[in-house]
Amino acid sequence: MGTDSKEFLLIQAEVPSSPDIQQVEPFSSTAVVAFEEPDSMGGVPILKYKVEWRLPGQDWTGSEHNANDEMTTITIVGLKPETTYEVKMSAINGKGEGESSPARTFKTEPV
Repeated sequence: MGTDSKEFLLIQAEVPSSPDIQQVEPFSSTAVVAFEEPDSMGGVPILKYKVEWRLPGQDWTGSEHNANDEMTTITIVGLKPETTYEVKMSAINGKGEGESSPARTFKTEPV
């Protein structure tokens, strides 16, 4: 019948380190979070970024965004005007979700 061979390269993957939140630009009901990609990708590409926000002391609300090479900002929607929030981010690769960045506090603008 014949023979067939394949060669595979296996690498040990780790979860990525946390993204670095550079700036949060608040508006009345949205905020644009500018970030830098993690220092360590974990050996495999980042698939998604997760951004989470909350009122201080409350539960986190989050959303996931598919990663692409040009992604440097994520917009949070549905915020209340003149309200203080905390925001944090994490990166997700094929191995799983990495550590979250330290939370940053921001206040939305009046309407």
